[in-house]
Amino acid sequence: MLTDLFNIGREYIVASYIKSFIKDYADIVDVNIDSEKRLMEFKIRLHGEDEITIATVIGYDIYKDAENTYFRYDDFVTTKPWVNKIIENFSNILVKDNQFIIPNALLKTFLPILLK
Repeated sequence: MLTDLFNIGREYIVASYIKSFIKDYADIVDVNIDSEKRLMEFKIRLHGEDEITIATVIGYDIYKDAENTYFRYDDFVTTKPWVNKIIENFSNILVKDNQFIIPNALLKTFLPILLK
């Protein structure tokens, strides 16, 4: 049970990190995380647009090595074809190998709160 709580906590830390990453471009309206299906769905409102865009992270995994905690995913798609094209064209520049390091400062900030 504590492991489940820890995993859920890490997922919400990742969601918080993603929120900070896109804050200049969009506001997150809602986040749904399905740990069993390994899906994260973000309902976002792109700045300058009225309608909601759905961004889905497919096949994610959170893992740790001796030094860092990583977030890896199989695919990232949205309901906006033009955003998908940007992601396709720039994904290797934005996120190498479909993974990124979760900053330790973020982990240290959120995990104590989640484990209370």
